[in-house]
Amino acid sequence: LWDRNANYAVAEEKGFPKVNTTSYPKLIKALREALGQNKLLTVTDHEEPTEYFWDTQATGGIKVGE
Repeated sequence: LWDRNANYAVAEEKGFPKVNTTSYPKLIKALREALGQNKLLTVTDHEEPTEYFWDTQATGGIKVGE
């Protein structure tokens, strides 16, 4: 996934949907579950895509990092 410079601030103006705050947490959770406990999952981010990860309500109840 690469959405650097996606410019979420103007996404709706350009006809794109607002950022979905549950997509990344759901993807990371699914990958972690699929890979099992003996695999390391490393994710990097840049600005907007993960700025809400502290907010469990915004992430669909997923506690990021657990």
